[in-house]
Amino acid sequence: MRDALQAAGFEVSKAPGQGGKRDITVAHFAPRGSVRSAPPGRPRTRGVERRALIIGGGTAGCAAAWALAEQGWDSSVFDRHEEPACEGSGNPAGIFHGVVTPDDGVHARWHRAAALAFAPVARAAVREGVRGAVDGLLRLDPDVPGVDDMAARLRRLGLPPEYVQAVSAPQASLLAGMPLAHAAWFYPGGGWIDPRALAAWYLRRAGASVRWHGGEAVMALRRDGDDWVLLSAQGLELARAPTVVLACAGEAARLAGMDTGIVEPIRGRCRSPMRRRCGCRACHWRARAMCCPRWAGSRSSVPPRSGATTQRPCGLPIMPTT
Repeated sequence: MRDALQAAGFEVSKAPGQGGKRDITVAHFAPRGSVRSAPPGRPRTRGVERRALIIGGGTAGCAAAWALAEQGWDSSVFDRHEEPACEGSGNPAGIFHGVVTPDDGVHARWHRAAALAFAPVARAAVREGVRGAVDGLLRLDPDVPGVDDMAARLRRLGLPPEYVQAVSAPQASLLAGMPLAHAAWFYPGGGWIDPRALAAWYLRRAGASVRWHGGEAVMALRRDGDDWVLLSAQGLELARAPTVVLACAGEAARLAGMDTGIVEPIRGRCRSPMRRRCGCRACHWRARAMCCPRWAGSRSSVPPRSGATTQRPCGLPIMPTT
């Protein structure tokens, strides 16, 4: 049992036992980070040709192309649009951050791993000209009784301040540069980024290892020996390779021959408040990713003074009054 716990990311120790037991096993979940060359859980490379076909040219598909390039793979990205990130990844801005839940279950741990892995990637992209900011993100939480309860949860879960902090309404207001009525979770590594520019940046980072096939819709997959074959609407062969990556959202289930009824399509939305509708001085665009605070509900996220993004569960960042 100790070995299994350690393999799952727990730190295991012994403590004095109770009820006649000499000692008991105590486990604390503390996963360790790893370098990109060997992400945890990734299976060892099989003895196949390092060439893949990626269906879908949004942020997921372009990120997959870059990740494969770092492992020495060549890939071809197919998308029905001429340019990358024209559908679900085509919003003017997207936010990223972790999440805190009472039990720190699989959902929360998955988000934490993703947030911690993406923050340095986002910083590198912003340094190289992708619009965005990684200056922290506030998530208002009126459902928690107060900041003391939030801080107690963080202590119980053992989450470090480098990942998330509980801040009072006055502290959140100071970070946001505008009055806020509720305590908030502050994620120092959170922020916002332009998804379309990020997708293009992924492809540039992949370099000569990736080929872009825009305007080529993949309508079906066929297995032929050791290869996967991509077919057009006319049934013509577009390409073949031993490995295929489905990064095409709801289309993935259909191409894989799965029951499409188990997948519910959901797309993030951005609202575009106009000055003429509210007259609010704070309703000023910065990088087309801000939302008027007058319309943000009680859970709205607000960017700190440094220019970072903050989020509410509705997903809209807002800009402080200047």
